[in-house]
Amino acid sequence: MKKFVFSLFLVLATTIACAQTSVYHPFPEANAFWSEHVSGVPFEICDKDQYILTGDTAINGVTYQKLRYYVKRYYLHQNLCLYYGSYRIYDFYKGAIRNDIPGKRLWFVEANHSNEKVLYDFDLNLNDILPPSFINDPNFSPGTYNIVKSVDSVLVGAVYHSRYGLAISNHPGNIYVYLIEGVGSTFGLFGSFGLLNPEFEIHSYLECLSVSGQAVYPDASVSCPSIITEVVNIEKDEIFSIFPNPMQEFASIRLPANVNQADLTIYDFSGKRVAFYKSIRDNQILNRVGLPNGIYICHFEFGNGKFVSSKLIIN
Repeated sequence: MKKFVFSLFLVLATTIACAQTSVYHPFPEANAFWSEHVSGVPFEICDKDQYILTGDTAINGVTYQKLRYYVKRYYLHQNLCLYYGSYRIYDFYKGAIRNDIPGKRLWFVEANHSNEKVLYDFDLNLNDILPPSFINDPNFSPGTYNIVKSVDSVLVGAVYHSRYGLAISNHPGNIYVYLIEGVGSTFGLFGSFGLLNPEFEIHSYLECLSVSGQAVYPDASVSCPSIITEVVNIEKDEIFSIFPNPMQEFASIRLPANVNQADLTIYDFSGKRVAFYKSIRDNQILNRVGLPNGIYICHFEFGNGKFVSSKLIIN
């Protein structure tokens, strides 16, 4: 009798576990934000970032959820990210996302674009090659690719979501990141600035996902505060900016009222320096000087080695 009960328990446990992972769990569509820690070079970045859903929008007649990107940027202390002391907060419109529940996908329309790309594809099985997507460039490292080496589940809120462990094809025994339905990846909502998304030598990890004011990942005990309330407290004259942004041929440099001049270095998204301006001043005109359309990082350095960075779009 005991053996029968134990066997029945195993069957029920297996059935429940399968049920928990056989149903696809989509991404939240309101009242949610993803918090990440980010650090790396060449910009000596030491950030706490958040992607926050801010309402619906229509693109090409399809409903999406708008996504804003808030960056809380600290300064490194002896090459260490301590995440305290002075910081600045930046606010960007990242783009818009939409769930494709039948296809087990999350689609993404980048800011200043109208065409959608797959951000996540969870139609995966063990030993599958990860399909190309916005965060998975198969051309980044020719001859290598991401492969699914484990499939299990993880608790998100009160429900188990499928989880997929990825390894690089030439190191199949080393799982380096997990993709989680309805969450993103352990590197964050937009993956890693590494093999998945080769923009900079930057490393990120997902700190928490909050839905309706409650942390649902990694668990409810995690403190997951929003930084959006801090953004409105920043004085406008403290911000370095370029206007208009996106720019076409020319733009104006805006410096804070307490900064007389700064050195400006512009990097492309591979981290290559493409332009440098010495001792620029407020309202100085910036010429694109042949730079191709794309997204760039503007690195302002001023007063005793202090710096801030911001994004510039040229189209």
